[in-house]
Amino acid sequence: MRHSLFLLYVCFVVCAWCDRTPAPLVRIANGRRYPIPIPTAKPFLNAWPQAEETRFMEKAARYIEVFGHEPNRGSTVNEREKDLYPRAMAYILAGREAQGAKALMMPQKYDPPQFHAFTGGFDFWFGFTLKGQVRKYFLFGPYLTDDYRRRFEDAFKRWT
Repeated sequence: MRHSLFLLYVCFVVCAWCDRTPAPLVRIANGRRYPIPIPTAKPFLNAWPQAEETRFMEKAARYIEVFGHEPNRGSTVNEREKDLYPRAMAYILAGREAQGAKALMMPQKYDPPQFHAFTGGFDFWFGFTLKGQVRKYFLFGPYLTDDYRRRFEDAFKRWT
């Protein structure tokens, strides 16, 4: 457990040095927005037949189209970020960066203070929330304000 936390901490620290310029997350073709996969080393790729890859990308474009324009009714209570974060990320992919970033930076004001006082208001405790926090910081981090990123990094240092 301690090794896992240490590795996660190292990832956060290393990423703090990364370029803050948002890398393109989507490509636009035929009037649709398709996700750009995160670069993966060849030994770790599980190649799909091209027809399956095309089918998957069409589904992903449809997801971005639908969820990127629906009202985001997510909340930060307990594990409700498991709904809030994916929808906020879909907003960013759909080109609604300001709304998506605002939702990703929504404060944890609804949880009992003892749940996140130690981490300065950041929720690292609930499993679904932690998975969303990692994506939020690493993939969508350039859309977060510098102050929010700094507070997030400080909270993570305290948590580990």
